[in-house]
Amino acid sequence: MEKSYDSIIEKRDAYLHKARKIINKNIQVYYGAVGEEAVIRELKFLPDSYSIFNDVNLSFSRSIRWKKYNEYIKFCQIDHIVVGPSGIFLIETQNLTFFND
Repeated sequence: MEKSYDSIIEKRDAYLHKARKIINKNIQVYYGAVGEEAVIRELKFLPDSYSIFNDVNLSFSRSIRWKKYNEYIKFCQIDHIVVGPSGIFLIETQNLTFFND
């Protein structure tokens, strides 16, 4: 039994619609990763006296209270840590990309 052209098109459109939903749901994660990679490229220009740690995940044996929001934190993720002669720097990367749907 041959499939009609219309049913093939409908099936393809359903797959494309599903793919678009997945992409739209994850687009900010993608843009965030692009931003973090850009920061990593720039941090490589620092002198050798600096150490760079990227995507650092910390877990605490006891929760830490965040007074401002009255919440307790057990885990955290830091985008970049730079340690050097001038200090220790924690860098949070934000890549604000605006696009039309």
